Amino acid sequence: ASIFAERTQEMWARRALLVGLALAGQAPCHAVPFADAPYRDASLPIPQRVEDLLAKMTVAEKVAQTLHPWEELDPAGVLKQFNQTGLGSWYLNLIALPPDVNSARTHATAPPTTFAKKTVVARNQIQHEIVEKTRLGIPVSFIMETLHSGANDGTIFPMPINFGAAWNLTAMEMAARVIANEARAIGADRGFSPVINMFPDPRYGRLQEGYSEDPTLTKLFGLAHLNGLQQSAGGPSEYLPNPNRSLVATVKHYAAYGLTSGGIDGSPADLSEQRLREIYLAPWEFLSTRGLRSVMAAQNAVNGRPMHANKRLLTRVLREEWGVTNCLVESDGGDVIGALQYGFHVAATIEDAAVMSLEAGMDVDLGGTTFMTLNDAVRTNRTSEAQLDRAVRNVLTMKFAAGLFENPYTDESRVDDLDTASGRTLAREVAEQSLVLLKNTKGLLPLSASGKSIALVGPLADDADSTVGGYVNPGAKVVTVRAALDAAKVDYSYHYGASPVNSSTYDDAAVMASMKSAGVVLLVLGDTAATCGEMFDRSSLDLPGGQLKLVQYAVDSGTPIVLVLINGRSATFGPGNTLLDGVDSLVVAWRPGEEGGPAIWNVLTGGFNPTGKLTQAWPRSVGGVWGPGSPYLYPYQGNHQGEAYAVDGPSDALFEFGYGLSYTAFDISKFSAAAPTVKAGSNVTLHATVQNTGAVVGATVVQVYFRIPVSRVVRIGSYQLATFLKTEPIPPGRSVDLTMELPSSIFAYWDDGQNDNGVNPGWTYNSGTVQLFAGFSGFGSWSSPGGIETQITLSL
Repeated sequence: ASIFAERTQEMWARRALLVGLALAGQAPCHAVPFADAPYRDASLPIPQRVEDLLAKMTVAEKVAQTLHPWEELDPAGVLKQFNQTGLGSWYLNLIALPPDVNSARTHATAPPTTFAKKTVVARNQIQHEIVEKTRLGIPVSFIMETLHSGANDGTIFPMPINFGAAWNLTAMEMAARVIANEARAIGADRGFSPVINMFPDPRYGRLQEGYSEDPTLTKLFGLAHLNGLQQSAGGPSEYLPNPNRSLVATVKHYAAYGLTSGGIDGSPADLSEQRLREIYLAPWEFLSTRGLRSVMAAQNAVNGRPMHANKRLLTRVLREEWGVTNCLVESDGGDVIGALQYGFHVAATIEDAAVMSLEAGMDVDLGGTTFMTLNDAVRTNRTSEAQLDRAVRNVLTMKFAAGLFENPYTDESRVDDLDTASGRTLAREVAEQSLVLLKNTKGLLPLSASGKSIALVGPLADDADSTVGGYVNPGAKVVTVRAALDAAKVDYSYHYGASPVNSSTYDDAAVMASMKSAGVVLLVLGDTAATCGEMFDRSSLDLPGGQLKLVQYAVDSGTPIVLVLINGRSATFGPGNTLLDGVDSLVVAWRPGEEGGPAIWNVLTGGFNPTGKLTQAWPRSVGGVWGPGSPYLYPYQGNHQGEAYAVDGPSDALFEFGYGLSYTAFDISKFSAAAPTVKAGSNVTLHATVQNTGAVVGATVVQVYFRIPVSRVVRIGSYQLATFLKTEPIPPGRSVDLTMELPSSIFAYWDDGQNDNGVNPGWTYNSGTVQLFAGFSGFGSWSSPGGIETQITLSL
């Protein structure tokens, strides 16, 4: 009854909005096409509605549903192209707005809600014409980026790399709920996120879009993000529980997209089936039974097959093996033709690319031109109408699930509630929790309240765009580090200092004088949007531009140094990282979002005790990227691990996976399993006690790793993360008892069945001993990850 009451309210809201549109100069609405048809009946199951509508569609109308144009058009331009057939999808940020709005698309100058309001008006104009005037009245699906913001003028949260470093799943789901609500407020029903790729090579510019190089963390954060956006664990053929405040998540980028050659975006991934399954497909398989509705195909190739024409992964694995039958698969931007014809050269013509992609399992052409050729392909029997029907069926399933047929319009007044105080508070709290204190050798942090003068130096100290990072919807007010110091009325001098892109430095003498006369040098350095992001890969990990010179100047000044990195990847500090020896305190802020400045300042001054931990091993150099410093790139090989390179030093990580300091100290004890023997397929219960042995209140992250000492296959890493638990703040001297539960499936491995052992390909276990280690970071040494150990016996 509550569902029908909600739908009745939506119907009246829609009617009221249509009246408003008419009064604003729109033509009065026509009768709803096929008003009495079964597909209009919201009480019917989605599959029944889909089949009724599909049976009424022409080939041209079907093809139109597979199109997602990628060009900026105003409402008139959209209608001119698609007023006869309708349209599948449109990207909200590509609706052309008036010049006065377009010119304001910067964080500093965009008038509050101008962007959002005019977007909603244009969106409703497009929807009105398509719904009321096309033959079948199929609504357009409108899409926004929802990686860490959901709307123009909306809340800008930290990037996913921050959420991973915060180790806080609850915060991820809460933020995703805000993102979904704000995306709905400006008219989106589908969002591009979460990104559940693992990016083990920090040269890759998109590392900041992922949570971790670890599959366990990635799948858990991916699920939290997915649940926040959709608010449902239901699959494609189920209605969203609250279509006004949730949306369909298109999960990116399927599959193995993070596995690159030389850190180059889109490069082929060539790997064993075991590594593919245990690392790169693991998050996808995990989500397949927990609400996965839509995926975006990656622009890479996996084992010789471009993902945009990879029938094995798009159809046989995703839909058949995992059972996500009606999963909507969308191409990456322009990659049906871009990857297949121009990239990997497996298609000779545009129509070849379209047919190849469709028959592999692609449903939607993001780019919207290649699939237009399917009209002729079906007419000439180059592909079957049944293949086209499968794609359209998945598009329509998503549209019904999102509530578009019952509620195609957006209430313009909702944009007044974007970027709320509560949203900004949550953004700041996530940023605080995500900051990782990597070095504090002299106890310089937290900065004392004595009011030492500060020399604030660095190109990222007042860079709003770099503070929020990539894939962001513009418009919200961003508070930089410099702005935070202004608000705190701190005595400081500021110098830009050096280019973050080229080797230029500026006002060298003035910078040096300022550093020498200050009580503390606060360097704010890192990566900008021009050095880190999609298609901004690098060959070096050294701080780019002239920034290493600034570090040298600070070291030469003799003044205590706090170095804050605003970055999307790990960084190195010249040969041997010797420059880092002269830095007293190192804090990594990643992409801390719209409240990044206040969050950084609060951590530096002790208002928040750092809890962040690395979710990527931090290499000493580019040479260590694919070496034993990374736990998921170097399998267990006994004593050979951790050996130094012959000439230029150790091969382990500069900062290990899971590492992060606090202003207090912790101890862990009484680590044990509830039962000494666990049957495969059941859960493992673990107990531990954590004590705050320091002088200030603080929280920490307890990390549990496992190792299989004897295995029938080479495991993917020496140690693998099994589970974790982030504690609440613990007062000094106090202890807390913790209970953690994990599924024994974490110990399983993929057997490819190629070893003549009579095993069919699939997941299986080794019976026997499983070693478990609990501590506050991952890989203290190759003989032991640190912390304390317990064991269980796994039985089959």
